[in-house]
Amino acid sequence: VGFVNSGIMQLKQAISVVMGANIGTTVTAWLLSLTGIQADSFLLTILKPTTFSPVLAFVGIIMLMGSKRRRDVAGILLGFAVLMFGMEQMSGSVKGLAHMPEFTRLMVLFTNPIFGVLAGAVITAIIQSSSASVGILQAIANTGVLSYGAAFPIIMGQNIGTCATAIISAIGANRNAKRVAAVHLLFNLIGTVVFMSVFYALEGIFHFDFIYSPISAFGIAVTHTTFNVLATIMMYPFMSALEWLARKLVPDDKKAERFVLLDERLLNTPPVAIQQGRRLAVDMAQHAQQAC
Repeated sequence: VGFVNSGIMQLKQAISVVMGANIGTTVTAWLLSLTGIQADSFLLTILKPTTFSPVLAFVGIIMLMGSKRRRDVAGILLGFAVLMFGMEQMSGSVKGLAHMPEFTRLMVLFTNPIFGVLAGAVITAIIQSSSASVGILQAIANTGVLSYGAAFPIIMGQNIGTCATAIISAIGANRNAKRVAAVHLLFNLIGTVVFMSVFYALEGIFHFDFIYSPISAFGIAVTHTTFNVLATIMMYPFMSALEWLARKLVPDDKKAERFVLLDERLLNTPPVAIQQGRRLAVDMAQHAQQAC
């Protein structure tokens, strides 16, 4: 949104980036799914976060204290260790919910596709992070009371709810930047409608037994990634149609488009912000030189 708002990118260029971002955000679910590893094998035990997270944290602290040049790497290691530790703690705290009849009835309620999609969308919109809401869902899945039938619509709703971040970011931006947020919303809405229609149509014909089985954190990661990859493959050839729909949702007006060349959103990517500031400084110098 920031790049388009400042004129660095065109709307059509941003559409493919939005699609790629939807796939990229699923990586967190794969990392968090490591908390569900349960095996006596030595190799699998090494992969468990409870085994390697303390080691990463220790290495990160040593690097942070020892070298200023490696602080970025140290931050990555410490952040990953804290993420895994937090997921372990969250999974442990919700295990008691498995024995509560009210919680079990709530999970059964989410097998209704409409309720499931609404729950996933609202929670993710409040948190403003699909990765965080998927992590919460994975923690609940570790209780063993969440079925595939309940998790599937919630995951679809989470993909819709994550659009709230782009929509909020587009407030006060120019028309093309608002269209980027519209493309993000359209991508997930169309993908959810198509995939849910196909899934429940096939379920009505073949009566899948697995939808009543408990889903694991790994199963949630697979479902989340599969949806975003297939939705991207499905809609990639129709990028022009998505752009057309976005222009219909956010129509042109008589006022000329105005680019905010020094957009605060660019501060999230300092190299781009510095380059943009340098470009504007050079332009100002050239204008001053011509005026003399």
